[in-house]
Amino acid sequence: MKKILITGKRYNPFHGGIERQSENILNVLLHKDFSVDFLYFTKHRSELTVHDNIRLIGRHCRVWLSNVCLNPFILLSVLHEGYGTIFIHAPNPVVELVFLFVPKRRRLIIYYHCRARRWPIFGFFHRLIQKSLFLKADKIAVTTKRFLKYPELSRHKEKIVEIPNWVAPEFVAQRFYFKGVSPAPHLFFAGRLVWYKGLLTLIRSLKFCSAHLEIAGEGPLRRKIEKSIIEYGLQERVTFLGSISDEQLRARYDAAEIFVLPSEDEAEGFGITVIEAMARGVPVIVSDIDSGLADIVRDGTTGYVFRRGDAADLARVIEFAAENKEKTKKNAENAYNMVKSRYIEQKNVEKLEALFYNV
Repeated sequence: MKKILITGKRYNPFHGGIERQSENILNVLLHKDFSVDFLYFTKHRSELTVHDNIRLIGRHCRVWLSNVCLNPFILLSVLHEGYGTIFIHAPNPVVELVFLFVPKRRRLIIYYHCRARRWPIFGFFHRLIQKSLFLKADKIAVTTKRFLKYPELSRHKEKIVEIPNWVAPEFVAQRFYFKGVSPAPHLFFAGRLVWYKGLLTLIRSLKFCSAHLEIAGEGPLRRKIEKSIIEYGLQERVTFLGSISDEQLRARYDAAEIFVLPSEDEAEGFGITVIEAMARGVPVIVSDIDSGLADIVRDGTTGYVFRRGDAADLARVIEFAAENKEKTKKNAENAYNMVKSRYIEQKNVEKLEALFYNV
């Protein structure tokens, strides 16, 4: 039986895009003829959970930068296990650095989700690490081929395979249903409350339209968002749901009239919540960042697009969606059909399994 190590950052119940896709991948590998260890990091205590052929190994880390564990020695405890394949969710700078210096006796697969951009100096050194690691890798999976615009990836086209994020089966509605959009639409956002998600732009947009907003998720930006809500007098129109279960998340998608992802930076590599909303038949609005979102949302065809960071333009698009219900319904139906044809498990499982069988 092939032995595989998959490395991530965090894991359920911590919900980010990489964590949701990690869960999707593990569900595909469950009960297959692989022995899979999934290594992730926790801020509380170490933990071990076993599901048939999969071990979930949570290692306690005390030193963090944002959402990145900075202790490389944690990885040393598993490297003696005799893995035939290493599968790294990237970006994960410390993990990438460790495997850059580990002798290449194993197959190495990098799953590239986005480019780390927050800290310019840190990003420069991180790209140097990735440049060397990509040379070492046997295969590089990307969630979108738009990433080939990056020089560190474009020179490795022969290694690259596109495996987009996909929607877990339980999130896909059996049929398309459009509930309509009211003049004061019910907006919904789900995700981590972090700098690149553009939540402050979304809050400011409410000054220019009459929409109501629900926010699901937690993160370091919450207090700043709450302060902005009070500053603009929007307490009656914004509701925080905090961290919610998948069952609750599906219910909130179904209650929403428009889903908004106002990301302001290409650190938003794909936006898995967008395809989840589409799979529930919810119209979507996103910003015009040049990432995987541009593959998913075509303005006026599968959703609406506004200028990143422009609250007034976002409000204009929200009002346009509410006023043009038939157009909005057609966009949502196109998006639902697109997700079912491309962004579901059945359409991607063969490509994923081929990575492990054929590297």
